[in-house]
Amino acid sequence: MKWTQVAIFTIVAAVVSGCAGPKIPVGLEANNPIDVSQALDVYAQLTGKTVETEPGVRNDQTLIFLHQTQPLTRTQAGNLIERDLREQAGIIILTEHRKHVVFGFQPNARSPTVKP
Repeated sequence: MKWTQVAIFTIVAAVVSGCAGPKIPVGLEANNPIDVSQALDVYAQLTGKTVETEPGVRNDQTLIFLHQTQPLTRTQAGNLIERDLREQAGIIILTEHRKHVVFGFQPNARSPTVKP
């Protein structure tokens, strides 16, 4: 298992177990980049929402750097991932409901970098 995967699972485990109360402590962030698919998986774990994507989104090779500078609630961490996906990969929420969200490419943002 790569270090990045361990860091991601640490974030999710901290949130799920309630480590340090309802907030994700500083220092449990992934300083190494993660791919879009991993970011979406973490988002689903944090928010409890079912995540669907437009074709090609999960295959995008853009690396996402999650920037956490203070303790975060689950909602704040989800918002952080939404922001980083939008700003770093041009991926946005197309539709959102209470327990369901669909991510897709921002129109005219850029061409996706697709894994072979």
